Amino acid sequence: MNLDWISPAERLKTLPPYVFARLDDLKARAREQGLDLIDLGMGNPDWATPQPVVEAAIGALQNPAHHGYPPFEGTASFRSAITKYMDKINFTHSLALVSISGACRPWLCAIIFV
Repeated sequence: MNLDWISPAERLKTLPPYVFARLDDLKARAREQGLDLIDLGMGNPDWATPQPVVEAAIGALQNPAHHGYPPFEGTASFRSAITKYMDKINFTHSLALVSISGACRPWLCAIIFV
């Protein structure tokens, strides 16, 4: 697909590089030079996920009710939880909350329209 007709918003062009990508580049160069690094980067765990967490994740993935996307407007339990949270933090209605299924569409909209 040719996307030459899309140009990023000017504000997007002014953003600095993602800091952790830059750090990954620097770490790779240092390792190529034979340096032994202690990586204090993004915080990837250095131990295995606890077995109860693994089993809960497997159980959730095996449940067909968890397959597929939620309704476009979000599930009733999700909307209820958001409403309770917004009440708790004294949400001002000058702001807007939008539930969007997936990540591609909001990123594309942000890049094009910001």
